[in-house]
Amino acid sequence: MSVPDPDWRHSVKESYQQWKYNDMHTEIKTYFNEVQHSPFGEPFKQESSPLVANLSELKDDVTEKKKDEKMVKKLEDNTIEFLGNKINVGEEDEEEVDNFCKETVFGGFWKTITKLCNA
Repeated sequence: MSVPDPDWRHSVKESYQQWKYNDMHTEIKTYFNEVQHSPFGEPFKQESSPLVANLSELKDDVTEKKKDEKMVKKLEDNTIEFLGNKINVGEEDEEEVDNFCKETVFGGFWKTITKLCNA
């Protein structure tokens, strides 16, 4: 049996940061930065309302899923699997853990969406 992580919230945030800055995400960010600063991206910057509408719809869809579905499930040994990492949450309430994980991921997602809409 693993030892409970007294600062499991920090471990969740750290797992999110590792995931957010992995090679795939870095390549995507680089691609968007290159497109945004190239002549190819000019038409998208001039007429962004379809993009904003699609991003708004995506936000609504994700918000609806966020309410209905669990992101993590607490296992018998009081651990969760979060973005490929096993974190011991001890006796913490499963719903509280799930809500914290959702807020961590979706909070970062909304920041990214907001940046894209304001670019």
